Amino acid sequence: MQVRTGFGVSSSVVTNMKTLAAFVALCLATASSSASEPGWIETYQPLGGLADGGIHVAPVTCIAKFASTDDYGILPMMAVAWPNRPPNDADFDKDRNVASAGGLKIDMTYGEKGGVTSIVLDASGMAEGRDSDRVRESVMGLLECLRRVTPKPLQNVPIVTKGVKEADKGWLDALLLRYKGHDKAKEFWPATARE
Repeated sequence: MQVRTGFGVSSSVVTNMKTLAAFVALCLATASSSASEPGWIETYQPLGGLADGGIHVAPVTCIAKFASTDDYGILPMMAVAWPNRPPNDADFDKDRNVASAGGLKIDMTYGEKGGVTSIVLDASGMAEGRDSDRVRESVMGLLECLRRVTPKPLQNVPIVTKGVKEADKGWLDALLLRYKGHDKAKEFWPATARE
């Protein structure tokens, strides 16, 4: 039996419209919550700051706030330069990622259709004139980590610099040129450190 409401619409139509509205609201809530849901990602980072004094390229698990929407596989590339404060039983609260501790960041630029057009090595946080062997090793470690996590379709995307101080342009540009010509199937660092 259909009952007419004051607006000339039957109650079964109103019930169906309410059900449909609830379903649409549920779908929208689910879509919007999953679009920014954090998740685990795997990357590599150049870690250091321990007694041996070395820099170690190590696999690292990170939490990324937009892991579920990483269509291009860029989050592991950007995470190469994220700070790393591993759990420990000592009083070590310093960042152990020598790239991020040295003021380096990784970002991307995108074209009109959304594809990655360049990988940005942001050195604006790096102190000027720090072309010591340690800083060079930090950058080489960062590049080796990038080599390991960059998806095949992005391996030939150019690396551009941002915020490089005048005193660092020469050695950093030379290092990036060497990396550009390097066979990405082979280890870049520490193999090139011995060359």
